[in-house]
Amino acid sequence: MRTLPLLFVLSLALVSAASAERPSNPGWTEAPAFLKISEKAKVGYRYQLATNTWLAIVGETKTNWEVEQPGFYTRDGKGRTTEWVMALVVNKKTGRVVGARIGPVGGKLSKLVILLEEAKPPRLSSPKKLKLPSGATVMADVFETEVGGRKVTTWEGHKGTRLEGVLLRRTGLRDVELKADPKPGKLELEDLDERGKTVFLKTLEVSYTDGTRLAHARHPVARALGLTVVERVSTHYTMRLVSLRKDAKKTLNWKWK
Repeated sequence: MRTLPLLFVLSLALVSAASAERPSNPGWTEAPAFLKISEKAKVGYRYQLATNTWLAIVGETKTNWEVEQPGFYTRDGKGRTTEWVMALVVNKKTGRVVGARIGPVGGKLSKLVILLEEAKPPRLSSPKKLKLPSGATVMADVFETEVGGRKVTTWEGHKGTRLEGVLLRRTGLRDVELKADPKPGKLELEDLDERGKTVFLKTLEVSYTDGTRLAHARHPVARALGLTVVERVSTHYTMRLVSLRKDAKKTLNWKWK
């Protein structure tokens, strides 16, 4: 399963925002071209963020996942609100979205959703040593790409290590470095366990020199859905995971015209 660095994963996660209410033409709604879903995922897996953005695997075939994501809300002249949801067919091996439609909750799929172009995969150089603020040395995977004509280089924790996938440094676009060494933490969810107690996720808390704070989690459901960053706090944006479930059901009539 191909992976993308944090910079690109976050940009894909922000494609859809169900909380935005707008009278839009469904035929012009944009769906992601790629979803980072592991082949180890299962039907029923679902996550939800505090912004009401969510993703759910509601079905599968031998080669594809059937995924639902929020589209937008519309309101008619009588003040009645309709929620529109995207239906995405995602190739299990590549993560490529091979089909996309949209429809109202409980209704039939109709309008074709235009797919965004997939972000160009960054070039990966060989792992390099990088010093943490404490002076400790770790191995980092280094990615190089271009954003708006600028060369952007990111260092992430090396695959297979405790800091795997964690952004350690970025240059070329809003340069950032670690403010302190990553440390253990926990995140409270809205879910309850089988005993009726609040569920907490074990996290790895990371703070940066630009004031941004991230929390990474290794929960199997979150990882299977491509969600490793479960909380992000910055001066311009806040994102927090509020739910992880295994009982997602279809909200749309998956009959393609």
